[in-house]
Amino acid sequence: MNHRITVMALATLAAWLALPHAVKAEDPLPSYKISLKADAVREFQHFSVQYKKIELKGSKLSAIPIECEAGVTGVVLIGDGTYRFAPEGADPIAGHFKAAMLRFNPKDQATLLPLDKATIVTDYAVHEMSRHLLNDVFRHCWHSGMEALIPEEGTLAVVVYSKEHGDLLMSVGKEVSIAYSFTDRKQLYPNK
Repeated sequence: MNHRITVMALATLAAWLALPHAVKAEDPLPSYKISLKADAVREFQHFSVQYKKIELKGSKLSAIPIECEAGVTGVVLIGDGTYRFAPEGADPIAGHFKAAMLRFNPKDQATLLPLDKATIVTDYAVHEMSRHLLNDVFRHCWHSGMEALIPEEGTLAVVVYSKEHGDLLMSVGKEVSIAYSFTDRKQLYPNK
């Protein structure tokens, strides 16, 4: 009798342990823990990203990669720069930023943002500011809480802290483009 109870308990335990793995296997978008490293900060004397309808420029910007098991899936930018979002058939949205977060697929990183062209430094100030910034801004796109979901290839999402628009998200993908002001709680493009 005792042997049968032990076998039933082990079978129940095995089924229970298998359950979380089965649920995870069905998840179409796995999430990854992110990290920022103070000794991986990049300093750009001249910074420029031009991708589809989004353009970012600046000089003397610091960038800290947002890393996860899948690779570099974004960066936090600290410094003065300009942005421009020019969707077809709409007025451009443009201005100045003090900080930004870019999110992308790790496979697009080298083409989109060649980090190897910047100087690598250790900068605890950029690290700490970026950590604080991510606590608010990371949940604006491609996230599961504070874990990264990986955007599909060809997607770029940019959140800027803009002089003109406050907390502004601009995103371009294969089929969808959007601009949304979190400060005004209003979609700027496509116009609604």
